[in-house]
Amino acid sequence: MLTLGIDAGGTATRWQLREEGKLVAEGQGLPMSGHLFNDEVRKRSLAALDAILADVRDAGQPAAVCAGITGLSQESEAAQTYIDLIAEGLDLPRDRVRVVDDMWIAYLAAFQPGKGILVYCGTGSVGYHIAEGGRVERAGGHGYIIDDGGSAFWIARMGVHHLMRAVDERGASAWNSPLGSAFAKRFGGARWDLVRSTIYSGDRGSIAGLAPAVAEAAEAGDAVALKILGDAGAELARLGLVLANRTGPLPVVLIGGGFKLHPAVTAGVKAALPPDMPVTVPGRPAVEAAAELAAAL
Repeated sequence: MLTLGIDAGGTATRWQLREEGKLVAEGQGLPMSGHLFNDEVRKRSLAALDAILADVRDAGQPAAVCAGITGLSQESEAAQTYIDLIAEGLDLPRDRVRVVDDMWIAYLAAFQPGKGILVYCGTGSVGYHIAEGGRVERAGGHGYIIDDGGSAFWIARMGVHHLMRAVDERGASAWNSPLGSAFAKRFGGARWDLVRSTIYSGDRGSIAGLAPAVAEAAEAGDAVALKILGDAGAELARLGLVLANRTGPLPVVLIGGGFKLHPAVTAGVKAALPPDMPVTVPGRPAVEAAAELAAAL
C-alpha cells in the first residue's frame, strides 16, 4: 500500500511516497502555508499544492495522505480546505487524508509523545511538545511581526539592522567589514537604495534568505555577526526553557535550516540550556514520518 507524506514549510514543500516503510518516490515543490486568510499566500499555496499533486499522480496512487503544513491549526478552515483539495486531487475519501501542523509530524519524527521538546529554526521559530495524552504545548511561533526570535528572518533582520546603524555611525567604511561585504553581494552593491529595494520589495521568506550573509561574515571572524548568531541560539533556547517550565526538563531536538547556517547558533542554544536538557539532532526527516503516519489512516 502506497502512502504519501507531505512536509510543507516556509521555503519548500517536500513529499514522499512510501510502501511498507520503503521509499518509492519523492520530490520537492514550492512552499505552502496555513495562512489561507491572506489572498496572496492562498493563491501561491494552492498553486504549489496543484503542482505537487500532479507530480504525485505521475509517481503512483497513494491509499492515504498525511500532510504537515506550516502555520496551520488542525481543525481550522484552512485544514479543511487542504483536506478537500488533496482528497479531490488524488481521488481519495476525506477520511484517508489528514492535514496537521507541520510541527506535529516533526515532533513525532523525533520523539514519542511526552519524551522531549522540539525547537524549530527556519524562516520562523517555535518550541513544540506533545504530551502523552496528545495535548500540544507551544512556545513562540507567533510570526515575524510579533516575534520569531532566533529564526532565519530574525538573524537576517538583525544583520541588516546592525549594518545600517554602522553605516550611520561610520559612513561608507562600514561596508568594508565582513558583514557589510557579505550583504553588499546580496544587495547588488553598497548603497541604501539597493538595501531598501531588496528589503521592502521582499516577503519574510526572501528576507530570511539573507541570513547566510550573517553566517558568511561570522566565518570571516566578524564579531557582530558572531554575536547575532549566538544571540539567536539564546532566543531559541528560551523556547525550550519556556516549555520545560510546563513539562519539566526534557531532551531537546533542534530542527530546521537555521541550525545549518553556522555552528554558533547551536552553540548558543547549548550554552543557554541546563545539563538536564541535552541537545541532539533528529534521526529522520519529518516527511518520512508523515508518510508512515499516513499508513494509520
